[in-house]
Amino acid sequence: MPHTWNAVDGQNGKAANPGLADGYYRGPGWYAKKLDIPASWQNKRVFIRFGAASLIADTYIDGKRLGQHRGGFAAFCYELTPDLTFGSENLMRVRVDNATAPDVAPLSADFTKFGGLYRSVELIVTDKTCVSPLDFAGPGIYLRQKNVSATEASVEVETLLDSSLPADTSVRVETEIRDASGKA
Repeated sequence: MPHTWNAVDGQNGKAANPGLADGYYRGPGWYAKKLDIPASWQNKRVFIRFGAASLIADTYIDGKRLGQHRGGFAAFCYELTPDLTFGSENLMRVRVDNATAPDVAPLSADFTKFGGLYRSVELIVTDKTCVSPLDFAGPGIYLRQKNVSATEASVEVETLLDSSLPADTSVRVETEIRDASGKA
């Protein structure tokens, strides 16, 4: 990753293949990856984060559908933990389709709508309680500047925590902000 199946045929517009409506292939493609999930991850949580897929992506782990993402420019993330076999090989499959869909932007454009997983894909392994990567595949930690002047600034920090522990658990969250020189 990243990858597109239009690396060659998408370069010349309609001249690439006048027999195709857009001059390049627009349709489904499949990705498959065997994931060796160590037994040592048994007490962890495992997520998969896709930087983007163009345009519609259906994601499966060992044949179970995790979900569908529609739209070619945003990241998306799924938790794999409940569907994994720890200490074993698991098969991740993703069907990506860059065919025109009347409800998925852009509907028309003056650029090639490349198909594929064209941004990075990463596994994220966390403890049972973690900063959530599931908020639209965002970082889970958000900073908002409140007041800024030449001598000081105040910042509000929001941290989205998520836990798969069976009971309410108390956790402590510490935030340290550093300046450009690295000073806390």
